[in-house]
Amino acid sequence: MLSLLFTIFLLADLSGQWLDGYCYRKKITIDASQVISSQTNFPVMISITGDADIKSILNFGLVESETGNDFRFTNNGGESLLDFEIEAYDAANGDLVAW
Repeated sequence: MLSLLFTIFLLADLSGQWLDGYCYRKKITIDASQVISSQTNFPVMISITGDADIKSILNFGLVESETGNDFRFTNNGGESLLDFEIEAYDAANGDLVAW
């Protein structure tokens, strides 16, 4: 299993916890049996729908930015940033599509 961490920025400054300034995260696990062949540095689509945690603060969620600009993806240790691109984010419903 490959695990990634999805990190969300919040207002609190919690230096030293995961990425500095970030205090909430979700684990994303990719089941290796669902991957057709060995891949290295290959983009994967992350699709999350209706997650109350990733709604914006204005919508009673945990995300500071209405545009999702504060999302980060990291390695399993939570400290090394991974490249990503947000395709769509709905702050009101807690929907995210990212690569």
